[in-house]
Amino acid sequence: MRTIQFWWRTIINSSHENPPRFVEFMMIIFATISLIIWIIKDDWPYLVLFLGYLVGINASIWVQGAIAPMPPSWWLRTNLMLLLAILLFIVCVALIGLQIL
Repeated sequence: MRTIQFWWRTIINSSHENPPRFVEFMMIIFATISLIIWIIKDDWPYLVLFLGYLVGINASIWVQGAIAPMPPSWWLRTNLMLLLAILLFIVCVALIGLQIL
């Protein structure tokens, strides 16, 4: 029980310290869940939901960087490039599956 309380307090504290980062983190979790469901069920609404979360995460990070520039970090650049690569890969797979590409 103490472990659960520790994790719950950590989540609450992180949401109070940096709300935009917390929202981005939750969007990454939801995107991952929708991607896993799409892989299992192969149902296109989950793919659209996943892509929407990816676009939202990237837009949030870019707007946050434009409003309050922060020193460039390898973590931020790596995440942005990874998310954009996943987005491009999924779109290409979907287009090949639809035989458009």
